[in-house]
Amino acid sequence: MRPIGTVSLTPEIEAHVGVAKGSTVRPGRIGRAIPYPVSTFRELIEHVARLAVLNKDCVFYYRGQAIDYKNQAGSSTLYPTIYRGAQVSQTGIRSRFALLRRAADILLQLIQKSHLEGKDDIRKRLVQWSLLQHYEICGTPLLDFSSSLRVACSFALEPLAPPEPTIYVCGLPYPSGRISVNSEHDIVNVRLLGICPPSALRPLLQEGHEAGTYDVEEDYDRKNKVSLDFANRLIAKFGLPRVPEFRDEVSAFDHDSLYPQDDPLLPIANEVRQSISMGRRMDDESDTPLIRDRSAAAELGYFLEVWTKLEQLLLGAARMIGKDARSVMRAVGILAQSELLGDRQAQLLGLAELRNKAVHLPESVPIQELRDARRAVEELLEWAREVYALAAERTNPRRL
Repeated sequence: MRPIGTVSLTPEIEAHVGVAKGSTVRPGRIGRAIPYPVSTFRELIEHVARLAVLNKDCVFYYRGQAIDYKNQAGSSTLYPTIYRGAQVSQTGIRSRFALLRRAADILLQLIQKSHLEGKDDIRKRLVQWSLLQHYEICGTPLLDFSSSLRVACSFALEPLAPPEPTIYVCGLPYPSGRISVNSEHDIVNVRLLGICPPSALRPLLQEGHEAGTYDVEEDYDRKNKVSLDFANRLIAKFGLPRVPEFRDEVSAFDHDSLYPQDDPLLPIANEVRQSISMGRRMDDESDTPLIRDRSAAAELGYFLEVWTKLEQLLLGAARMIGKDARSVMRAVGILAQSELLGDRQAQLLGLAELRNKAVHLPESVPIQELRDARRAVEELLEWAREVYALAAERTNPRRL
């Protein structure tokens, strides 16, 4: 995507990021600064309204996270899920896209068999990807946004004790339809409410949009990875207080409201997720094992998807307490020295070695070994979130 160019800030945020009054800044300067702290929801709304007046050439979309993920340079990153990871190789990307294509095929088959209204739109590739991303089935080249500040705040505050709840304000081109492609900025913007089956509850409640760099798939290398980062479109980022009064003022959605269990699309999403995790495809009459190479590629993609989540948590925690966390191996060492790993160090190092072997010599790793490793990483994710929260409290304690 094309970077937004320059951003005009309010005087308060100018002072916060360290630029002269009336200056325009690039998104990278905003990404390197710590989030601008707000005390109330009204204060957040007022800042966003003033920024909108100063940046009229774009429309704002919002993303809320419990963690402000950063790269090795200390700048916030907002990569689509399929491109995340400190060291993502071409082989790894191809494996993730193999998994994505397989998940999209299964999703299309299941929805076509269903009685959901509006299922004809699912034939479009971007619609399939949008649903796979929004229902968190597998990594895609799209990133979740909301047109609602309240929803974004709800996501940032959704964990009971978010380490650093952050709101990102990104400026995208004005949309021209349900699926808007802007060739000048190289951005696609999918409005979920216009393309999902109307009975799907999650897109409606979350006022969701999916955005990505248009027509970028396996044509990926480390040189052009930076162009896929939505931090290039960053207008501002805000740090939220972790106090009950702020949640009450926002009237934040709880977990069940953000992820309604009676969503008619949820059983289909769960079936797709289960199918790709089992290394099988759906046929009209039966579930048939895939041939070895396709199954291995899909299982590798699924393993890399969950490994990337674990890697981000470990790198983020290590960088808060040590500046030299340039790799996950180094991050494990830093966290072990800080006595945050317990007895997990050997397991993590073994999984990291398997990850490197699977990416560089994928034919040497049996499918069952990949599957077992993926399950082990899934079990470690909640523990890693607790480690990140402990590191955040150790370096920047805040009142819950």
